[in-house]
Amino acid sequence: IGLARPFAVDPDVAKSLIDGKIEHIEIKDPKTGIRSVDAFVGIQWHTMQIHRMGRGLKPNPKLSPWWVAAQMAWTGGVSVFRAKRGLYS
Repeated sequence: IGLARPFAVDPDVAKSLIDGKIEHIEIKDPKTGIRSVDAFVGIQWHTMQIHRMGRGLKPNPKLSPWWVAAQMAWTGGVSVFRAKRGLYS
């Protein structure tokens, strides 16, 4: 069972599972519609949620994947979207 991504959106997900309030977790990765960009944005989107919680803020499930892509390009340049080691070719 992978819980990292659900925890990035709902920090109380484990308690809800144990208490029987939910039986399964369905997390949809944020998508821009561009496959090569989505591969990177999904990971960064969840990372940004964890950083928000680290700053004492609540996760923002409505965080735009396009905003995440723009932040990635701004901080790392467009090369962050290039395939490395044959991935996503």
